[in-house]
Amino acid sequence: MKFISINSSRLFYRLDELVLEGGALVLADQGICCIDEFDKMTDHDRTAIYEVMEQQTISIAKAGILTSLNARTSILAAANPAYGRYNPKRSIEANIQLPAALLSRFDLLWIIQDKNDREIDLRLARHIASVHQTGCQPELENNHQFVDMKTLRRYIATCKKKQPLVPEALLDYVVTAYVELRKQARVSKDMTYTSARMLLSILRLSTALARLRCGDLVSKDDIDEALRLMESSRLLLKDNENVPIR
Repeated sequence: MKFISINSSRLFYRLDELVLEGGALVLADQGICCIDEFDKMTDHDRTAIYEVMEQQTISIAKAGILTSLNARTSILAAANPAYGRYNPKRSIEANIQLPAALLSRFDLLWIIQDKNDREIDLRLARHIASVHQTGCQPELENNHQFVDMKTLRRYIATCKKKQPLVPEALLDYVVTAYVELRKQARVSKDMTYTSARMLLSILRLSTALARLRCGDLVSKDDIDEALRLMESSRLLLKDNENVPIR
Protein backbone atom coordinates (compact mmCIF):
# COMPACT_ATOMS: atom_id res chain seq x y z
CA MET A 1 0.00 0.00 0.00
CA LYS A 2 1.45 3.37 -1.07
CA PHE A 3 0.87 6.52 0.96
CA ILE A 4 2.47 9.92 1.48
CA SER A 5 2.52 11.35 4.98
CA ILE A 6 1.94 15.05 5.47
CA ASN A 7 4.86 15.39 7.83
CA SER A 8 8.39 14.16 7.51
CA SER A 9 8.95 10.64 6.30
CA ARG A 10 8.48 6.91 6.64
CA LEU A 11 10.92 4.06 6.92
CA PHE A 12 10.74 0.83 4.94
CA TYR A 13 13.03 -1.95 3.80
CA ARG A 14 13.97 -2.33 0.15
CA LEU A 15 16.54 -4.90 -1.05
CA ASP A 16 17.73 -5.42 2.52
CA GLU A 17 18.35 -1.69 2.91
CA LEU A 18 16.68 0.73 5.28
CA VAL A 19 15.28 3.56 3.16
CA LEU A 20 14.00 6.93 4.40
CA GLU A 21 11.28 8.37 2.18
CA GLY A 22 10.26 12.01 2.45
CA GLY A 23 6.68 13.04 3.09
CA ALA A 24 4.63 15.70 1.33
CA LEU A 25 6.30 18.67 3.05
CA VAL A 26 9.78 17.40 2.24
CA LEU A 27 8.84 16.65 -1.38
CA ALA A 28 7.44 20.19 -1.69
CA ASP A 29 10.80 21.78 -0.78
CA GLN A 30 11.13 25.17 -2.56
CA GLY A 31 7.56 24.83 -3.79
CA ILE A 32 3.99 24.85 -2.50
CA CYS A 33 2.33 22.15 -0.41
CA CYS A 34 -1.47 22.16 -0.76
CA ILE A 35 -3.28 20.43 2.10
CA ASP A 36 -7.00 19.72 2.10
CA GLU A 37 -8.98 18.72 5.20
CA PHE A 38 -6.42 20.60 7.30
CA ASP A 39 -8.63 20.34 10.37
CA LYS A 40 -8.40 16.53 10.30
CA MET A 41 -4.63 16.25 10.77
CA THR A 42 -3.23 13.86 13.33
CA ASP A 43 -1.36 15.22 16.33
CA HIS A 44 1.92 13.90 14.87
CA ASP A 45 1.40 15.75 11.58
CA ARG A 46 0.37 18.90 13.43
CA THR A 47 3.62 18.86 15.40
CA ALA A 48 5.59 18.63 12.15
CA ILE A 49 3.64 21.57 10.69
CA TYR A 50 4.75 23.78 13.60
CA GLU A 51 8.43 23.10 12.90
CA VAL A 52 8.07 23.56 9.15
CA MET A 53 6.28 26.89 9.45
CA GLU A 54 8.81 28.17 11.99
CA GLN A 55 12.16 26.77 10.83
CA GLN A 56 11.48 25.41 7.31
CA THR A 57 12.98 22.06 8.36
CA ILE A 58 11.78 18.70 9.68
CA SER A 59 13.73 16.77 12.30
CA ILE A 60 13.95 12.97 11.99
CA ALA A 61 14.56 10.58 14.87
CA LYS A 62 13.63 7.10 13.69
CA ALA A 63 15.40 3.72 13.86
CA GLY A 64 18.66 5.29 14.99
CA ILE A 65 18.55 7.93 12.23
CA LEU A 66 19.00 11.48 13.50
CA THR A 67 18.87 14.11 10.77
CA SER A 68 17.10 17.23 9.57
CA LEU A 69 15.45 17.59 6.17
CA ASN A 70 14.73 20.84 4.34
CA ALA A 71 11.06 21.76 3.94
CA ARG A 72 11.33 25.28 2.51
CA THR A 73 7.77 25.32 1.31
CA SER A 74 4.73 27.55 1.33
CA ILE A 75 1.60 25.95 2.77
CA LEU A 76 -1.82 26.48 1.21
CA ALA A 77 -4.39 24.79 3.44
CA ALA A 78 -8.17 24.41 3.42
CA ALA A 79 -10.25 23.41 6.44
CA ASN A 80 -13.94 22.73 6.97
CA PRO A 81 -16.03 23.98 9.89
CA ALA A 82 -17.13 21.56 12.57
CA TYR A 83 -20.52 19.91 11.95
CA GLY A 84 -20.46 21.13 8.33
CA ARG A 85 -21.67 24.68 8.99
CA TYR A 86 -19.77 27.86 9.92
CA ASN A 87 -21.18 29.54 13.00
CA PRO A 88 -20.57 33.33 12.93
CA LYS A 89 -21.16 33.55 16.67
CA ARG A 90 -18.12 31.36 17.41
CA SER A 91 -14.44 32.14 16.90
CA ILE A 92 -12.54 30.70 13.95
CA GLU A 93 -10.62 28.42 16.32
CA ALA A 94 -13.86 26.96 17.63
CA ASN A 95 -15.34 26.63 14.14
CA ILE A 96 -12.51 24.65 12.56
CA GLN A 97 -11.15 23.25 15.85
CA LEU A 98 -7.55 24.33 15.32
CA PRO A 99 -5.40 26.10 17.94
CA ALA A 100 -4.71 29.82 17.61
CA ALA A 101 -0.96 29.13 17.85
CA LEU A 102 -1.16 27.24 14.56
CA LEU A 103 -3.46 29.69 12.79
CA SER A 104 -1.22 32.62 13.74
CA ARG A 105 1.58 31.06 11.69
CA PHE A 106 -0.34 31.66 8.46
CA ASP A 107 0.20 35.00 6.75
CA LEU A 108 -3.40 35.26 5.52
CA LEU A 109 -6.65 33.63 6.64
CA TRP A 110 -9.84 33.79 4.57
CA ILE A 111 -13.35 32.63 5.44
CA ILE A 112 -15.31 31.43 2.41
CA GLN A 113 -18.98 30.84 3.20
CA ASP A 114 -21.56 29.13 1.04
CA LYS A 115 -24.29 31.73 1.22
CA ASN A 116 -27.64 31.39 -0.51
CA ASP A 117 -27.59 33.51 -3.67
CA ARG A 118 -29.81 32.52 -6.59
CA GLU A 119 -27.71 34.24 -9.26
CA ILE A 120 -24.41 32.74 -8.05
CA ASP A 121 -25.97 29.30 -7.54
CA LEU A 122 -27.43 29.38 -11.05
CA ARG A 123 -24.12 30.42 -12.62
CA LEU A 124 -22.21 27.74 -10.73
CA ALA A 125 -24.72 25.01 -11.61
CA ARG A 126 -24.61 25.94 -15.31
CA HIS A 127 -20.81 25.87 -15.24
CA ILE A 128 -20.68 22.42 -13.62
CA ALA A 129 -23.31 21.05 -16.04
CA SER A 130 -21.44 22.47 -19.05
CA VAL A 131 -18.10 20.99 -17.98
CA HIS A 132 -19.75 17.64 -17.28
CA GLN A 133 -21.43 17.58 -20.70
CA THR A 134 -18.63 18.90 -22.91
CA GLY A 135 -15.56 17.95 -20.88
CA CYS A 136 -13.92 21.33 -21.48
CA GLN A 137 -13.89 24.84 -20.05
CA PRO A 138 -16.81 26.98 -21.31
CA GLU A 139 -16.18 30.34 -22.91
CA LEU A 140 -15.72 33.21 -20.50
CA GLU A 141 -17.95 36.23 -20.37
CA ASN A 142 -16.78 39.79 -21.11
CA ASN A 143 -14.26 38.49 -23.70
CA HIS A 144 -11.82 37.31 -21.02
CA GLN A 145 -9.10 34.97 -22.24
CA PHE A 146 -7.18 32.22 -20.53
CA VAL A 147 -3.41 32.32 -20.18
CA ASP A 148 -2.09 29.08 -21.64
CA MET A 149 -0.22 26.79 -19.24
CA LYS A 150 3.08 27.06 -21.10
CA THR A 151 3.13 30.85 -20.73
CA LEU A 152 2.01 30.63 -17.10
CA ARG A 153 4.79 28.13 -16.25
CA ARG A 154 7.41 30.37 -17.89
CA TYR A 155 6.11 33.37 -15.96
CA ILE A 156 6.23 31.51 -12.62
CA ALA A 157 9.73 30.19 -13.36
CA THR A 158 10.90 33.73 -14.14
CA CYS A 159 9.35 35.11 -10.94
CA LYS A 160 10.99 32.40 -8.80
CA LYS A 161 14.43 33.49 -10.02
CA LYS A 162 13.91 36.95 -8.55
CA GLN A 163 15.05 37.69 -4.98
CA PRO A 164 13.77 41.22 -4.24
CA LEU A 165 15.35 43.17 -1.41
CA VAL A 166 13.69 45.63 0.94
CA PRO A 167 15.43 49.03 0.70
CA GLU A 168 16.69 50.43 3.98
CA ALA A 169 14.61 53.54 3.37
CA LEU A 170 11.42 51.43 3.63
CA LEU A 171 12.36 49.45 6.73
CA ASP A 172 11.27 52.26 9.03
CA TYR A 173 7.99 52.46 7.12
CA VAL A 174 7.36 48.73 7.69
CA VAL A 175 8.25 48.97 11.38
CA THR A 176 5.99 51.99 11.87
CA ALA A 177 3.10 50.22 10.13
CA TYR A 178 3.56 47.16 12.36
CA VAL A 179 3.65 49.26 15.55
CA GLU A 180 0.45 51.01 14.45
CA LEU A 181 -1.25 47.65 13.89
CA ARG A 182 -0.22 46.58 17.39
CA LYS A 183 -1.63 49.82 18.79
CA GLN A 184 -4.96 49.30 17.03
CA ALA A 185 -5.10 45.72 18.31
CA ARG A 186 -4.56 46.90 21.90
CA VAL A 187 -7.34 49.46 21.58
CA SER A 188 -9.77 46.90 20.14
CA LYS A 189 -8.54 44.20 22.55
CA ASP A 190 -7.88 41.86 19.64
CA MET A 191 -4.31 40.56 19.98
CA THR A 192 -4.88 37.04 18.67
CA TYR A 193 -3.18 37.47 15.31
CA THR A 194 -1.20 40.65 15.95
CA SER A 195 2.16 39.34 17.07
CA ALA A 196 5.77 39.63 15.97
CA ARG A 197 4.99 37.06 13.27
CA MET A 198 2.89 39.73 11.57
CA LEU A 199 6.01 41.78 10.87
CA LEU A 200 7.56 38.81 9.07
CA SER A 201 4.30 38.27 7.21
CA ILE A 202 4.37 41.85 5.93
CA LEU A 203 7.92 41.37 4.65
CA ARG A 204 7.10 38.01 3.04
CA LEU A 205 3.98 39.29 1.30
CA SER A 206 5.60 42.49 0.05
CA THR A 207 8.57 40.48 -1.26
CA ALA A 208 6.20 38.09 -3.02
CA LEU A 209 4.35 41.00 -4.62
CA ALA A 210 7.64 42.45 -5.87
CA ARG A 211 8.55 39.02 -7.25
CA LEU A 212 5.23 38.85 -9.12
CA ARG A 213 6.12 41.99 -11.06
CA CYS A 214 9.68 40.68 -11.55
CA GLY A 215 11.14 43.56 -9.55
CA ASP A 216 14.53 43.60 -7.87
CA LEU A 217 13.45 45.91 -5.04
CA VAL A 218 10.35 46.01 -2.86
CA SER A 219 8.43 49.23 -3.39
CA LYS A 220 6.18 51.19 -1.05
CA ASP A 221 3.18 50.07 -3.13
CA ASP A 222 4.11 46.43 -2.45
CA ILE A 223 4.17 47.08 1.29
CA ASP A 224 0.86 48.97 1.17
CA GLU A 225 -0.76 46.12 -0.74
CA ALA A 226 0.58 43.58 1.77
CA LEU A 227 -0.86 45.67 4.60
CA ARG A 228 -4.19 45.92 2.79
CA LEU A 229 -4.39 42.15 2.33
CA MET A 230 -3.61 41.53 5.98
CA GLU A 231 -6.14 44.12 7.11
CA SER A 232 -8.79 42.59 4.82
CA SER A 233 -8.07 39.17 6.29
CA ARG A 234 -8.29 40.51 9.85
CA LEU A 235 -11.58 42.32 9.21
CA LEU A 236 -13.02 39.22 7.57
CA LEU A 237 -12.21 37.15 10.63
CA LYS A 238 -13.63 39.81 12.91
CA ASP A 239 -16.82 40.70 11.11
CA ASN A 240 -17.39 37.65 8.85
CA GLU A 241 -18.11 40.01 5.99
CA ASN A 242 -16.66 39.71 2.50
CA VAL A 243 -13.94 42.27 1.85
CA PRO A 244 -13.41 43.06 -1.85
CA ILE A 245 -10.02 42.10 -3.30
CA ARG A 246 -8.85 44.14 -6.22
